[in-house]
Amino acid sequence: MFDKQPDGDPHSECAEEISNLTKKISVMVAWLEANQPDVFRRGIWDALIPQYKFPVVTCSQCGGEFGPGDHGFSHCENHKHLPRLG
Repeated sequence: MFDKQPDGDPHSECAEEISNLTKKISVMVAWLEANQPDVFRRGIWDALIPQYKFPVVTCSQCGGEFGPGDHGFSHCENHKHLPRLG
């Protein structure tokens, strides 16, 4: 399903959803600015994205490298669901 009409305008249901989401984001930003100024100053994305101890974690068994995390892996079985960096 395409989200735009042939003339490039969004379909009415898509435009309505975009408007609703924009309003919700505006409310969230206003609340953060008023109630959590330190979080707001750090940046909204920094507040929403979890912070990890290590930028890259590894597996002791295979030596594979994975994305950020708080701990590595002892066995390959523990990371089989994650994409491997190297």
